[in-house]
Amino acid sequence: MPEQPSAALLLVEPDRLARDLALLALTGAGAGYQVVSAGDGVEALALIQTRRFDLVLVNLLLPRLNGFDVIRQARRVLGPEVPILVVTALSLRELVEQAITAGANDFIVKPFDPQLLTAKVRGALDRVRPAAQPQPAFGRRSSAPAAA
Repeated sequence: MPEQPSAALLLVEPDRLARDLALLALTGAGAGYQVVSAGDGVEALALIQTRRFDLVLVNLLLPRLNGFDVIRQARRVLGPEVPILVVTALSLRELVEQAITAGANDFIVKPFDPQLLTAKVRGALDRVRPAAQPQPAFGRRSSAPAAA
């Protein structure tokens, strides 16, 4: 079965250390995503206007344009099928609700576990990508005798 092409991700994170950790987790062995990063909201929206992304990860506290505005504008451009995940140290229920109302699909609290980050990304992508459907066993002819 041919492998699906690697998903293109946009990572919007102003903190260099958090961005580097996320990049390492998402591009490393076992994940292998193509990740473009932006350090602020204005840069993120410019990238969204000019490139195709399969998933967006965004921090809420961004310079020049906050994460809520990035989520709203990204959702308008990308449509409902592209997952948007919030990566934030702010886990207050009201902020999470605001992010989801703005158009986010899920959130990850910082500091995050790199394996949890990749699992959340994989899960979000699996929900929107068509899954490979195996052939039903009853539809194939077999020359092997049936087990008793």
